[in-house]
Amino acid sequence: MMRAMWRLNFKPFLEFDRDRFKCIAAPLRSCILNFCTHIYPNVT
Repeated sequence: MMRAMWRLNFKPFLEFDRDRFKCIAAPLRSCILNFCTHIYPNVT
């Protein structure tokens, strides 16, 4: 009975990786663009 309550649904690695990428891609892109915008004017 207790074992049935703790049953986990494991995702295939590729599906897990895709989900993580979807969550991380937009904020990471925004961060990189923000970083590049502020770094490049100071380089020259």
